[in-house]
Amino acid sequence: MNYHEFKAAIQQHLRRSRAGATWAELRDKLGLPYDRPCPEWTRRLEEDIGLVRSKGAGRALIWKTMKTALVSLMMVWHVSAGGGEPGKNAVYDRGLASLTFAYPQSFVEDPKAKKEDIRWWARFTSPKGDLSIEAMSLGYCSERLRAVEGYKSPEAYVLKEICGPNPVRTKFDGYDRLISRTGTSVTVVFLLHGSEWGKCYQQMTFHFADGAYASQVATIEQVIKSTLPSFDVNRWNEAIR
Repeated sequence: MNYHEFKAAIQQHLRRSRAGATWAELRDKLGLPYDRPCPEWTRRLEEDIGLVRSKGAGRALIWKTMKTALVSLMMVWHVSAGGGEPGKNAVYDRGLASLTFAYPQSFVEDPKAKKEDIRWWARFTSPKGDLSIEAMSLGYCSERLRAVEGYKSPEAYVLKEICGPNPVRTKFDGYDRLISRTGTSVTVVFLLHGSEWGKCYQQMTFHFADGAYASQVATIEQVIKSTLPSFDVNRWNEAIR
């Protein structure tokens, strides 16, 4: 059995099983010739079919596929001759500053986001209300932060005021991704390299009940993996080819 045969068998079974299945159930039901799942193939399933594994009874993990929907928060703003910030002396037009990600199809979008003429913010909440995703595509750092509040750079402001404690930094071509975790939230910030004052970061935050991280981490990681900030020029070029 090669990987593609393995993937097809797992995907077809999980599509028919809303409750998901443990590895032992999949192995026995599908007659898979493996005692344990291959870590490399499991990782590929997470990317290829949206596999999510969550804690079940005892030590068993429940395998499910996450049905997703895509959302793209898009905005370009052009400052008028008088200068200004978003909402002040600015002319708006759709186009750039986009943040695109996949979220579970069962999640409900906050109606406030749908009412915005220019879509730059959104919030999605699970049916049970135990996990919400809030995303913002236009992170703006005014020069006032330097002149009045004394921040030496946009990065200094973002690290202190936007990120949570002890963010884990991962470098990408053109931007850094900073992930910080608390007992009730995960904050992800996409920070443009060499950013000057102005539009320089994008953000998403996951909210959940205290102590519930273990039950939500699989969904959170899947959403983070799917996220495409507008700073990621290489992936955007691949997406439009």
